[in-house]
Amino acid sequence: MAPGFLWSAALRNFVFPPSCYCCGTLLDHHRGLLCPGCQARVRPVTPSDPLFILARSRLCSDDVCTGLVALYHFASGGPVQDLLHALKYGGLTGVGRELGSRLGVAAMETPWLHEVDLIIPLPLYRSKQRERGYNQAESIARGIAGVVRKPVWPRAVRRTRWTDSQTTLGYTARQMNVQGAFMVPPSKIGSLRGKRVLLVDDVLTTGATTRACAAALRVGRADAVYVAAVALAEQLP
Repeated sequence: MAPGFLWSAALRNFVFPPSCYCCGTLLDHHRGLLCPGCQARVRPVTPSDPLFILARSRLCSDDVCTGLVALYHFASGGPVQDLLHALKYGGLTGVGRELGSRLGVAAMETPWLHEVDLIIPLPLYRSKQRERGYNQAESIARGIAGVVRKPVWPRAVRRTRWTDSQTTLGYTARQMNVQGAFMVPPSKIGSLRGKRVLLVDDVLTTGATTRACAAALRVGRADAVYVAAVALAEQLP
């Protein structure tokens, strides 16, 4: 690493000391996203977790999705929400890469990662991406790729229409809201044929949006779709 870069990084940390993305407490090191107190409030997701089991069951009840890996429980007002808010609305794509790196480490522990050929971030609708300037799922995907050494294809699938916010909708209504909202461009179908895909999103609630995107990838000739999410929200009925 060039000395000039090291100096600029050191100077940046001196002028803008690293602080916790949740409570703002100054960190006594230059690594990590949260202070020890906020980190202690984060609930990891494990394969035996009932929330994980339900989310995986909903995703993988048929042949649309094949597997799931996730890091944390999502709680309103909690540290994970603060991190994802900083990523989605604060332009802090470095947060996404760091979360993606952690997600990549978790993916390395799955029995199926060796089957994955490429990584695809869940796409935003084009007007939303223009407004935001980036896709937060792509930042996470890039972080995963840095760990698992698989290529990222950000334009392999396209969001074809605007969909209403899913926040107030239940499970069935969410499925209907995103039905047919994704497609693989004809020019990409040949490249996807026979590929095993890791589809990346930030938060999984009912999985309706993820399943709709995965279904489009399967129609586009992907052989299998695995899912990686930073957080799992409590599943809605």
